[in-house]
Amino acid sequence: MGSHVVGWFVPQTLEARAIWFDPVPHVDSDAFREQTGLIRYCPASRKFSSSLFTLRSPFDLHLRCEMSPAGCEVSVAEKSSIKPDKLAPLIKVHPKAEWRHPSRPLLQVMLNYYFLSDDDVDIQYLSPVTTTFFEPALPGLVLQGRWNIRSWVRPVNFVFEWWDTSADLYIPRGQPILNVMFLAGDIKLVEAEETDEVVAMARSIQNVTSYISNVYSILPSVLKRRPRKLVKPCKNMSA
Repeated sequence: MGSHVVGWFVPQTLEARAIWFDPVPHVDSDAFREQTGLIRYCPASRKFSSSLFTLRSPFDLHLRCEMSPAGCEVSVAEKSSIKPDKLAPLIKVHPKAEWRHPSRPLLQVMLNYYFLSDDDVDIQYLSPVTTTFFEPALPGLVLQGRWNIRSWVRPVNFVFEWWDTSADLYIPRGQPILNVMFLAGDIKLVEAEETDEVVAMARSIQNVTSYISNVYSILPSVLKRRPRKLVKPCKNMSA
């Protein structure tokens, strides 16, 4: 497999966009540098890390959950740096009917990172790969997902299943919140322009699961309407 260019961007319309961190290669992260001994130089470990990138929390996220017969109410706790009215559009608490378990609420934090490629590249998002446990430990499970970023232009979100609702969810600004892995050959990650064509592609599949259940059935139509080239590196970046 050859080299593949993957573009990323955070929407220009996003308020306080400057607080969002650039994705960083896992091999450049503190978690990788802290590794010692054989594991750091193991070819299998280095191959795994070479296609792995870290997304960091753009703000201090501190949430509290109160269970109710209808589901759960999520409130912003005292360590959050983001104001409740600003966080509200970035949080989606799923209705109880969509939970995998009746006592484990499901929520998403909209991270607003988009990744796209003109090649057939799958993205997989993962719970952060670190050398230590979260402090404090997360009170639940970070769910994972995978899709093809040539045909499906959508944001990467933090999806969380809250197992221990008596404990708060706290992730400080700058702490890894997700890893993304690209399942292809060598990857060159560049900041890309949010062009009108990219916006149109993202809008064409936005909330599609609210209309149909089999999203894969529309992939031929999506690809038919997709421009051959969507990834346009920012002018201050090399192609």
